[in-house]
This record gives sequence, structure tokens and C-alpha cells, in this order.
Amino acid sequence: MVYDIDKDKDSMPTCGFAAESARAGGEVKMIYRDFMTPLNQPLFYEILENLGSSYLPEDMSPGHIETMVGVVRRDGSASVYINEDVEIIMKMRAANSMEKGQGVTKSDIADIKELHTNIVIPDDCGFFFIFHVVWMRCCYYDFSASIPDIFLEKNKLSESIRVRDYHIPEILGKCYRSVFFHKRLYHTSHEWDLMIKNGWFPFFGLSEDQLKKLKDFWQQEWKIDDIVSDIAKDLKRRLPKLLKSWEEYEGIAEYHSEDLKDAVEDFMRDDHRRCGRNLYIKIEGIMRSDYMTSKYRETILQEEEIESPNTDKLRKFATTIDDVSGLLLPDRFKEYLKKVYFSQTNIRNENARPARNSTAHGYAGNWTEETSVVAFLIVEQIMRYIMERQWELESSLSTCE
Repeated sequence: MVYDIDKDKDSMPTCGFAAESARAGGEVKMIYRDFMTPLNQPLFYEILENLGSSYLPEDMSPGHIETMVGVVRRDGSASVYINEDVEIIMKMRAANSMEKGQGVTKSDIADIKELHTNIVIPDDCGFFFIFHVVWMRCCYYDFSASIPDIFLEKNKLSESIRVRDYHIPEILGKCYRSVFFHKRLYHTSHEWDLMIKNGWFPFFGLSEDQLKKLKDFWQQEWKIDDIVSDIAKDLKRRLPKLLKSWEEYEGIAEYHSEDLKDAVEDFMRDDHRRCGRNLYIKIEGIMRSDYMTSKYRETILQEEEIESPNTDKLRKFATTIDDVSGLLLPDRFKEYLKKVYFSQTNIRNENARPARNSTAHGYAGNWTEETSVVAFLIVEQIMRYIMERQWELESSLSTCE
């Protein structure tokens, strides 16, 4: 369904929503751009009702709406597109090799990069987009471009407020991703503390089900041998293909592929002492090779910073990507590397979890299936950063061309 709303000479178009209550004549903050779900906006349904009363026909029930796009002009007129008239196309990062026409499941999606619709939104128009992610209704709106002249004059605002300085499909993709992968992206402070305490992270290589089971085990203070064994079985299935993909990147094939192959072979035959002693040193080696050989570094590092990186520089560079809101959680992973991988282990504690320093100095000894699993998940996480940076670089180059 598509319908047009004519301008009303007695009213102005929606410019945003009040951030707080206020009396007549009082000052109030206005939010003119936001992404809302019931998770982050207590007044979510009240705001949807306000949108509906302004832009829905009287005979249209909100319960019949799956998707809705409104294009709002500065003169108060609008065009509204509902349900079948809104086409949605996702641009995603594939987690696995795929064939044309293949059905896509959640496990095939490594990331959601953009969400495109068939609705053209001119630069001088505001818009709102109501959609579903699985069971959850969501709404993104940006009325900045449609703020009328009289509003700017009355409130002494600059026209620069009307400039939309982002790519709409990219921001909508991030919104969709934040809900679709909510269980992977958001954790309470207590859950973060439990993960770090136990030497774990919501690694890219973990499924949502595996991550949930881990958190359940930690909260109940149960031994996690069973869930670790399940993750190990999954890793043994995935590692041959992962190893092949890692070897395609500069600095990895030349310096690390043979050692990684050896570690995989050790892991397959459950020799966790050999596997762990290899990988806990190799992780830093991969980070250093990436730092020294990556073409991406030239865009973020000064010439004098390139040589002899310390661990702070390694952590910073290893987790550097343009898209910081995705599943790789760069800020959190940088913290994880500092607190867990580069931690200072007590040499007298025979049960201490191995780390880079205890391994390099020869006093790490508590090698288990869990230490091998965590080491491979760290390698996989770092390699995803390397791959993502390369994809970002290639994307920017193709855009320039």
C-alpha cells in the first residue's frame, strides 16, 4: 500500500520527539534521530502510536503493519509505503562459502553490513522506517533533513543540522544487526566479569547456543568440561577450512602456516601440551606479522610508529577496524587481550591459566583441552580482524575506482 499525505497549512511536519516532559513556555530537548526497540526505549509503543496517528490512514490497523517507510518533506507532506510495497535486501558477510540460490540460515551470516530498501529517500527529506527483526518490532527515524525553515528560525538553529552525513543502508544494517545478534553483542557487567575471570570471551567462533551454555555454567559455578568438549568437536570440524582461509593472507603463509598446521594436528590427537605451547606464542607472532605487513596500517599509523611495536600497540592495531559496532567487539577484545592473554601469571600457581608470558618464560604447565580451545578461538578472532580490514580496504579501493 502506498499513499500520500498532503501538507496541512495549520500544522508542521513531525520534527522529532520530546526527550522529557515540559510545561508551556519551558525548554525541552528534542530527539530528531534515533533507533528504537522495546529494549532501549521505555516509550517505544507510545512513540509508534504518535507516528501512526500522524501518518496512518484511519482504517489501517497497526497490527497489520510488518514494514512501513515514511518519506517526510519540509512542507508537511509525506509519502508512506506499507508492507508489500517495501522491499528489503540485506548485504551480509558470509560465514561460509555459499552457492547462488542457496538457503541462508543464521549460522551462514557472519555479519550484517547494510540494509537496502526500494524506497528512494531524497537528501532534503526526513524519514522513518518501521520493521521487524524476528519477533521484535523496531523503528529508525531521522527527521533532521525535513525540519522546516520556520522551526530553524524560531529556535536559531543552523541549516547544517539538516545535513545527513551517513549512508542510510549502512546505518539501517547496523540497527538490524544490533537486534539480530543481540545475544552475542550485549552482556551485563556481571557476565563480562565472569567471562574475563574464566579466561573466555564471546569469541566470533562460538555459536549463540555455546555462549549461552558457557554463561549458564559459570553462573552456577559448574565445571565446564562437557561444553568445552562440544566446542572442541565443533573446532575440529571447522579448523581444516579455517586453516586454508588463513593461509591466503600476507604474512601468515610465510611465517606461521606450518606452525598452525602442527598445532591443528596436535589438537586433533588431543596433545594439548604441544598444541598450547605452540599457539600461545604463535598468537603474538601473528599479531606482529599483521602489524608489520598489513597495507591497512599505512592509513592509521605514522611512520615512526611502525617499528618495534610494544604490546599496547599490538593490541590497538590487532583490533582496529572501521566498523566498531559489529560482532568482533574490538574495544572489549583489546581489554581481553590485556587482562587474559598478556596477563602476568603467578609463577608459583601450578593451576594458573596459561598466557603469553607464562608460556614464553617456560613456566606454564596447566595444559588442557580448554586451553587449546581458547587459543584457537583467539587465533580465529584475530584472523577475522585481519580479514575484515582487508575487506574494508578492498571496498574503499573499489569505491574510489
